[in-house]
Amino acid sequence: MAEDITILIPAYNAEKTIGKTIDAIINQTYDKNLIRLVLCNDGSKDGTLDVLKKYQTQYPNMIEVIDQENKGISTTRKILLEHVKTKWCCFCDADDIYSPNTFKQMIKAAKPDTDIVVSKVVWYKKHTFFRGLYANFFNKRFTLEKYIHKCDYSYLWNKLYRYEFIKQVNPYFPDRVGMWEDLFASIQLLQNKPKLAFCTKHTYTYVKGSASGNISLNVKEKECKNFIVMYKWIVENIKNQELIDNYFVSCEMILKYIRQYDYIRQLEVIHKPVVKKMALWRKIICWI
Repeated sequence: MAEDITILIPAYNAEKTIGKTIDAIINQTYDKNLIRLVLCNDGSKDGTLDVLKKYQTQYPNMIEVIDQENKGISTTRKILLEHVKTKWCCFCDADDIYSPNTFKQMIKAAKPDTDIVVSKVVWYKKHTFFRGLYANFFNKRFTLEKYIHKCDYSYLWNKLYRYEFIKQVNPYFPDRVGMWEDLFASIQLLQNKPKLAFCTKHTYTYVKGSASGNISLNVKEKECKNFIVMYKWIVENIKNQELIDNYFVSCEMILKYIRQYDYIRQLEVIHKPVVKKMALWRKIICWI
């Protein structure tokens, strides 16, 4: 059964990329009368707003444009959620691409009691495509428990959410957090034990290192501080200890971002059980 969907896209200095992102949504094989696209220009300093208004003029029944002073991607996502009027919604970055059959495949994967549909992801960087996220894990026997144990589940953008479930959980979207901002909401949603469905197709292409302003691959000291803020909040607010442990044990990429800074000492004090479980962490602790 066809069901309506709202796609939420924050856009900051995305003039060069947002057109391709919108085109991929407009060209979906899913019924266009069931697709709403809400775009927010988050105080861009380039021609992003002009691009958004151009598409809105062409597709007035599908596209809604919000213009605001810069508030950051996380706060903007929360604002975008207030504009959802459909059963399903999803988040998309202003430089990423949906495959043509994305919504048809994700709705097909959903069951009557599904809260979140998770899909595979293709990573794209400098003209190179990488193996899709979760490529070896998705099958009919995949469960929430396996998902928590086996996958990096922090991303908001490779999922289709039942809007009533998001309203019920009311996840936290932190203000002015420039990195790992997805994780606050993602881990809170999972703590509420959603009914998951899995789409075995690669439906989302995540573009690393574009000029959209949504992500930064040049990790600086302030971004490591953001990580500590995020980590402290999760440890203090998330009651499911297993959820916390499994994420930080499996996400070894964290080391790449913070091992060159002394903030590792704060992590050791905050949550020693996690640190002790990771061999790589133990090596780093020896350096301090």
